[in-house]
Amino acid sequence: VLGEEPLDAAVAVTLPAAIRGALFEDPQNTGWLTDECDFLSGFTVQAVAADGAVSAQAVTDTMGEYTLYPLHAGEYTVQFLLNDPYVASPHTDDNAILRQSPAFGETASVALAPGQTVDQVNGAVFRAGVVDGYVFNALAAGRGGLRGITATLLNDQGEPVSDFSYGVTDEDGHFLIKGVLPGAYSVRYTLPESAALTD
Repeated sequence: VLGEEPLDAAVAVTLPAAIRGALFEDPQNTGWLTDECDFLSGFTVQAVAADGAVSAQAVTDTMGEYTLYPLHAGEYTVQFLLNDPYVASPHTDDNAILRQSPAFGETASVALAPGQTVDQVNGAVFRAGVVDGYVFNALAAGRGGLRGITATLLNDQGEPVSDFSYGVTDEDGHFLIKGVLPGAYSVRYTLPESAALTD
């Protein structure tokens, strides 16, 4: 401004950080990257901040690779969204996925400094069998599907197969359970208090 003293201004600049890796199909469900494994394209990968917000998102390319960028310095988990019928393989040095739900596999927290790139945050997934079905209201006209019913896969001891072996019915009453290996199973339906199963 003419006739006034010049102003001093300070600007803080933070270099963006990144997380990179790849997703591979693990046909033996071991979690290890071997010559049998193929890299998978078309899977969504997300960097999730401590508050649960998705800070960056990418889709694996034809080589199975992804880059989550730009990211602020901080801690993030990486979530691999699981396309049907895939589930996460066991955690190993080759497979960073530590825990999973029916929808995604998630890594441990990854700490990033300003400008840092963390490589080799890889994921392994297994093409498992599925159980699908339909839950409907037998008393309703047209037998419309029931939404929000939990179908849990049980082993021969009557116990849940895993923490992620369940499906929830959609608005049409359809459910899908992933991660099914060869064997004999039953399905437990968890209904609302006002509902009951019929023969």
